[in-house]
Amino acid sequence: DIDFGEAVDKFKTLDQVKSPVLKLFRLQDIQEKTLDAIRKGRKQASMTVFGSITTDAGPVGMDELLPIFLMIICKAGVADLVTSFKFVKYFSYDIGSSQFGDFLISLCESCVKYLT
Repeated sequence: DIDFGEAVDKFKTLDQVKSPVLKLFRLQDIQEKTLDAIRKGRKQASMTVFGSITTDAGPVGMDELLPIFLMIICKAGVADLVTSFKFVKYFSYDIGSSQFGDFLISLCESCVKYLT
């Protein structure tokens, strides 16, 4: 089993942050914790009977990340989630328009679209 507890705990603190830029940084931290948990789970799953590790499974894609991010959002139970995502999208300025920020905002919008 993969433990996403750190990501869920971080997500629960999202509404404590007031600045859109700081919310974006918090979301980036949540995404990094999620990716770390996925990589750790892959590493555990790749152990063979004899204790050797098979080759890396490659990068984490949206097919894997979106359902996990949805699960983390549901477990965290953050109030006004849609408002927080839109706040970050429209007011994070140049930081939100970076390649990483665009990806994260697209991920968040996909989550909102799926959940509403």
